[in-house]
Amino acid sequence: MTLNAIAVIYKAGTAPCTCLKDFAAKVARQKQKVGGLLQEMVSTEQGKLGGVEAIEIDTGRRIRIKTPHTAATDPEACMLQIDALAECSGALRRAIADQADLVIVEKFGKRESQGEGLVDDIIAVISEGLPTVVAVPELYIKEWNTVTGGDIEQVACDADALHKWWQGQKSL
Repeated sequence: MTLNAIAVIYKAGTAPCTCLKDFAAKVARQKQKVGGLLQEMVSTEQGKLGGVEAIEIDTGRRIRIKTPHTAATDPEACMLQIDALAECSGALRRAIADQADLVIVEKFGKRESQGEGLVDDIIAVISEGLPTVVAVPELYIKEWNTVTGGDIEQVACDADALHKWWQGQKSL
């Protein structure tokens, strides 16, 4: 089976959202069905980190997945909302059911590296053979390779790399 997936590798502490968001929009303008999830940091009115939201690409629905951690000494610390991940799972299951032309998943993170979070949904999308882009922080490349068997191409978070990969998908 050919894996139609790619891992977009980025430095921990940075966000690949702009590159992935622009790529999703470009593919959608080509009249392709795009599904999956993006993430966006949300700021408070005071300019501090107010949390992180997952955005369903197909519906635009926002799901708060991280909220500020009030007990943390770091004012920028956020706490993952585990129940929100179950809601996020729906976007990936819907992408499979709708046979999306492209699925983007931001991201394979700490929970997924521990075999939790959305890892089962990510593997299900890839196993379905749908063209899939998964954002993976450098910090979790080893775990990503363990989960996927190391058979998925890895590229830097770069618009040109994504475009080149997508053109290859369209020629299959």
